[in-house]
Amino acid sequence: MLYEIINRLNEEQLKDVFHMCKQEWWGKEREYHDFHRAVENSNFVVAFTTSETNKVIAFARVITDFAYKAILLDVIVESSYQKTGLGRELMEYISNHPKLKSVYIFDLFCMPDLVPFYEKWGFVDSLGEVRCMRRIGKPHE
Repeated sequence: MLYEIINRLNEEQLKDVFHMCKQEWWGKEREYHDFHRAVENSNFVVAFTTSETNKVIAFARVITDFAYKAILLDVIVESSYQKTGLGRELMEYISNHPKLKSVYIFDLFCMPDLVPFYEKWGFVDSLGEVRCMRRIGKPHE
């Protein structure tokens, strides 16, 4: 499969990714303006584009301090390219990228059926005593 790897998206490519995300359970409620801001403020962005059309067919972004922690977000492969090994190639690219290779802890969120996929890169779903905590919306004053 021929594709190009890019680390900066133009407006049309960003819209490609946004539309891909809107198809997923975690992206249905997203608004384009907020998604644009999220990608712009991510520390690391990677997309695979078709060589012919420059359309995005795979994407992920990372928020990190490049030393201790990183959170892998919005990992997605366009539906017609799923089950082709593109997700594996995307994960390999991220895992072996010189800017990210020395990060000590990588976190991600996924549904249970994707746990075996991410385990191939050392991710575990058992964190011992550590608990993920979440706040939605503004804090109470």
